[in-house]
Amino acid sequence: MGDLNGIIQAIMELIVAGIVGVIFYSIKKNEFDQDESGKDLEKMYILLFAMLIIEGVAYLIRRLDGGFAAFFVRTAQFLIYEANLAMAFLYFQYLKASLPREHVGIKIKRGGYAIYGLLYVGAVLVIINLFVKMMYDFDASNRIQKNNLFNIYLLIIALTNVIDFVLLYMHKEYLPKKRFWVLSSYCFLPFLAVALNFFSYGIAFGTFSIAAALVINFEYLMSSDDDEDDEEETDDMIPFEIERAHVESYIELEQERLGDKIQVDWDVKVTDFTLPPLSLQRFVENAIRYGVGRKYEGGLVVIKVEEKIGEIQISVADDGRGFDLSKLTESSDHYNSAHTAILEVEKNLKYACNGTIEITSTPNVGTLAKIHIPR
Repeated sequence: MGDLNGIIQAIMELIVAGIVGVIFYSIKKNEFDQDESGKDLEKMYILLFAMLIIEGVAYLIRRLDGGFAAFFVRTAQFLIYEANLAMAFLYFQYLKASLPREHVGIKIKRGGYAIYGLLYVGAVLVIINLFVKMMYDFDASNRIQKNNLFNIYLLIIALTNVIDFVLLYMHKEYLPKKRFWVLSSYCFLPFLAVALNFFSYGIAFGTFSIAAALVINFEYLMSSDDDEDDEEETDDMIPFEIERAHVESYIELEQERLGDKIQVDWDVKVTDFTLPPLSLQRFVENAIRYGVGRKYEGGLVVIKVEEKIGEIQISVADDGRGFDLSKLTESSDHYNSAHTAILEVEKNLKYACNGTIEITSTPNVGTLAKIHIPR
């Protein structure tokens, strides 16, 4: 009974595990986040619950005599270190799924490669430590002892947090402000825990920091003003260059998928104006997905931005399949996909800047979409 610190740690871990379990039950009961991001969030709660239980029991029994206590503590520590890496993987997946799908472009993909590479190195390091104690070991009282490579493991976790935040910051224009800061807590709090572990060990900073981030997220899901944040954010106007950057990321991703089938030309004569988010992107998506992307040989999309008398005019022209505007009914496939996006852009333009759109299309010839933004 001499390990008072271990008993206190165990009690804290098991209490937090209970809180996490209650929150998880509430999320399932209220059916929050039932999309792809919600599935990743559920996995994070389940993994954290298991980590807290395993770590709590390990603290309780680490001073017991006998081989079982030593075996359990060592196995638990191995699982906890691997689970921390798995949690970092799940958070990146959650971040990616939380962004609007049209903005998950080449930057997110490259950031993912960097994170996956770091986590792979970390996982291998933990496995190697089973045989060569370069990262950590245990003393006769089953207390963990840091070795030379322990800080490398911490650095790997910290770097994934940094990459996550950089990617999140690059896409913050397309998230409600509160949502951005909630997602940021998954970067800041584990990063702070890593910093504390550089100087101190014996307190479960990592699991507690993740638990705190999940509690913040739960408060956000329960918040009644979430929808108001979403509406406020969609009313914002953004600089054209930001919209262009996201469109270019989308185009890069599609060209990587479809290769030389997709050619895009830019003719930009003016850039000093603002527009509602996604105004240009929706039309570029339609031109690629439903125009040139559906032709076997592919085709060309031309994006032109110029200043006319009293307005900015943005045009997106493609030589794709085109469609018959007179047959655009609510029962048609094209209506249910492309036209829904067009209606959304038209509504946002009218509300935000009294802008208008104009569309002409000819089957097997192509489509021309124009956006008119008053100066």
